[in-house]
Order: sequence, then C-alpha cells, then structure tokens
Amino acid sequence: MSDLSILLLFAPQFNHFGCDVGREFLHRTGGGKIHGLCTGPIEIMDNVQKNLGSDGETFWHLHTEEKKWLKMDVSDDRFARVDDLLGPGAMGRIIVADRRVGRGFVRGGLCRPDDIGAKAVQSSDTMPQKYILGLFEFVERMLEETKPDVVFCYAVAGAPALMIAELCKIKNIPFTRFSTIRLKNRMLIDSDIAGRLACVRQTYRIAIKDPAVVQNWREEARFILNEFRKKPVPPGYMQRNYALLKTKKPWPETVKALKVTKSNFKGSGKKQNRMERIARLWFQVWILWRRDLVSLKSFADSPPQNSPFIYYPLHVDPEASTMVLSPWHTDQIGVIEALAKSAPAGMTVVVKEHFPMLGRRPKGFYKTISRIPRVVLLGPEHTGLSLIQKAKLTAVITGTAAWEAILLGKPALIIGDSPFLAIGQGAVHEPCLARLHQAIHKALAMPPAQDEALELYLAACLYESFDMDTSLLWGIYKDHPEEERRRAVDNIVTGIMKRVDECVSDS
Repeated sequence: MSDLSILLLFAPQFNHFGCDVGREFLHRTGGGKIHGLCTGPIEIMDNVQKNLGSDGETFWHLHTEEKKWLKMDVSDDRFARVDDLLGPGAMGRIIVADRRVGRGFVRGGLCRPDDIGAKAVQSSDTMPQKYILGLFEFVERMLEETKPDVVFCYAVAGAPALMIAELCKIKNIPFTRFSTIRLKNRMLIDSDIAGRLACVRQTYRIAIKDPAVVQNWREEARFILNEFRKKPVPPGYMQRNYALLKTKKPWPETVKALKVTKSNFKGSGKKQNRMERIARLWFQVWILWRRDLVSLKSFADSPPQNSPFIYYPLHVDPEASTMVLSPWHTDQIGVIEALAKSAPAGMTVVVKEHFPMLGRRPKGFYKTISRIPRVVLLGPEHTGLSLIQKAKLTAVITGTAAWEAILLGKPALIIGDSPFLAIGQGAVHEPCLARLHQAIHKALAMPPAQDEALELYLAACLYESFDMDTSLLWGIYKDHPEEERRRAVDNIVTGIMKRVDECVSDS
C-alpha cells in the first residue's frame, strides 16, 4: 500500500480519536490525504481541520449540507434513482435507519430533541424522502470528489453512515466500521454494513474445513465457553454502561444542568447550536426523573414458576441494532403480540425491560404489553441470563440474548438478523411473523449447537478482534493514557488495512 486516501465520519465523540486514526493510516501507507464528513456542531469540523493540518484535504459539515438539500426542488425521476441504484425499498429502509427523519417508526422509545427530527414530524410526508434523496446525491458527489481508497465510519447508526456504506458497496470502495463481537471488551473492524462480522464468518467457514487456521485461539475459546457456562456475565460494554447509568441521579444532574445552561447562554458559537445542546441536556435530566417515577404496577413480581415460557428481552429503542439490522421489525409490541399468538399451548411469553430504558419508553408502552394475553412483563431487577437459563426458548429481534442462549446450549429464535447465524447451529432464523409458530416449534425441537462449532466460532472471533475499552469511543478519548490510545489506533488501522487488502484480493 502507498499513497492512499481515507474518508472518515467524524463526530463529537469521534473527533481527536478519528484524527489519530487518519494520521496513523497515512503513516502506514506513506502518504495520501484525509477527507471527512463531520457531524455535530460546526466546531467539530473546525477542530478536525485544525488538528489534521496539511494531512487534511476536503471536509463537509453534515448539518450545513442538510439545510441545503432540504431547500431543493425534487422530481420523480430523481427519486427513482435511489431505488434504481440501491435496490427496491431502499428509500424506506434508509428512512427507518435514521432516528431523526425516521422517528415516526420509533414506537418503543423517546427521541432526543433534534431540529431535523422535528421538521420530519411536523412537515408533509415528503420531507423524509426529500432528506434521503438529498443525502443520496450529496454522498454520490462526496465520494466522486474525494475518490477515497477506503472509508471508515465509527458506527452505522443513522441514514448518513448507512448511505455512505450502501454507495461504497455500489462503487466498490472498501467500507469499514467498528463492530463488537459481544464478548468481553473485544472489537473488530468489519466490512459488513450491518455489523454482521463478515470477517469472522469467513474465518469460521475456513476453520470448519481446516481448524489449524485458528488453532492458536482454540484453547482460549474453550476456556471462555466453559467460564461463561459456569458464571454467565454480560459483555464488558454492557456492564460499564449499566454501572454508569446507575450513578446518575435526578437531583445532582439537575444541578449540573442548571450550571451548564447558564454557561451556554453566555458562551460563544451559534445560538441554534447552543439551544439544541441545552435542549438535549434537559432531555437527559427529564429522562432521569421519568426513570425514578416509572410506575411498577405494570411489572409482574416474577416469571411463571411452574409453567414453560418463551423469553423476549426488550431491545433499546431507538437503536441501530434494530433500525439498521432489522428495519422491518422496529415495532416491538407487534413482535411481542406475534410471539404470544404463536406460542405453543400452555406456554407464556416473558418480556423483560432492562435498566437503561427505564424512563425512555413512551406513555402507555408498558400497559399495552401487560394487557396482551399470554404475556408476563418483568422489570429490570430480573437478570436476563437467569431467564435465558429458565426459559424453553429465547426470542430476539437482533439482541445479544440469542448469542448468550446459544453459548448456554439453550434454543434461540432470531427474528431479524445476527452475526451468530453464521454458526449454523443452535438458532432458528425467521423474519416472517406469520410463520413464527412454525419457527418456534422447530427451535424447541432442535439440538443445541455443538461445542466444537462454538469453539471454532469463538476462536474466529478472537482471531479477528482486539481488546479495546469502549469508553475510548463513547467516553472522553483524551482522558485515557497515551499508550492505551496508541494501542487502540494501531489495532484499528491494522484492521482497516486488512479489510482493504481483502477487497483488493476479491476484485
């Protein structure tokens, strides 16, 4: 590799981190330029350009571009190009993926204040489509102007990143992103738009025929599997997020919000940006008060004691894991109702909330679920892993609970999509709600995944991944020691270059 350019998606949480990744990529390839699309306030783009200096080339500020394309006139032939190039249903699929213009599809969670989101809800039906068309044409121009050798997005959690990924696929530009393997703190660089761990799937397929490929990781994989079965624990990022959320209390956060609001009113920068920051800050405070005031009346005390049940953990909403990975199943109440209708005689469906979503559900959400026949709704004090072990079947849209069930030798039903379907054992995939009764019957009768298959898949995960504290990405990057930051950047760039090499080999 030499003299290659890279296009990155920058954000408030991926600002300095992104610059370090870009610079290390240029260092490894011996030249080239860094281009970027910057989300958040315009100060983020200013910081990125200043930080990168002569290594930076062309940059765009997302919100500035959004305002341009929302003012444009559109025509039917321009709309038709979206589906013609990206495939039938692309317009709706990309709208669903965005928690701003697609917030009307977010039925199970509250969305933070957002100018674009407010316009999407308040304006005519064509506004979300107009937004996606403008985004489509903008990303086409951006990729044509920069001609990147590789694109890296820290996440695919909205329409901009998804559109970049889709058009990279069409134009044969290597696309890369973070993905978690949902095991400890391990991450990898994925080329799959939906984070289905494409590299793990490929390595696993090879390892089935030639286990020597992952032989160096087999012992650790076997240890992880045995330890998880002895003492099941959630992935490290989940434990950290839960612990952080539990430290936040309404009164202290209200006091902090008052101080920040006062300083923001006196601060510099555009008034609109400052007001949106303040609105989002108070939204989070409001959520904390709602969390502490959630009525417990809708929650049952315990799961059924002497009768079999299907376990369904409520997913975070809005979240990319459903909106991007399974855009046709974003109505969780509809999914729960279908499970209740499809469950075998004598069996109930146990639905469990988890702590991060307390206070974030819309009014009446819990009451609606609790009134569905054959459904028992539990609060977050119950642990998901214990319910997986007690349940006859664990059903998810895309959630980690299915992976945990497979590891524990318990049957799983996956309605959306999941990287763990690559194992080929231990789970049934059924996206059609009208066929859930057949899928449930099949899942209940199937044998558990064989230990050898699980060991090979885990070994493939370990082979392709690296250890990284996720607070580097979602916390304050600069607060971490320089050595830890450097190690993370090295691992990320190694992963990006590996995916680029694979893309070149395939072509």
